[in-house]
Amino acid sequence: MKREVEAMTNEELRIKAAELIWHDELSDITEETMENILANPVYAGIGPYPAIVDEETWVAAVVQFISEVGAEKYVRLLLSALRSSFAEEPGNE
Repeated sequence: MKREVEAMTNEELRIKAAELIWHDELSDITEETMENILANPVYAGIGPYPAIVDEETWVAAVVQFISEVGAEKYVRLLLSALRSSFAEEPGNE
């Protein structure tokens, strides 16, 4: 899988990531999964991750999400997403 991913273009990586995130049908996504996706800036291309949505679209979605769930819940989800996305391997702390 690593070699397959390394050989992909950015566009192919975006498509693959979208397939992995969105599964085959939107009906498979729970509310919790959707909240975690909206809270995670890696989908906008943060860190080593390729963007699967442009920054402006991500920001607009997050602004709407914050208006619905509140800033505190969003910040907690954001911290969790960042910890998960950028967790160090054990022993490399």
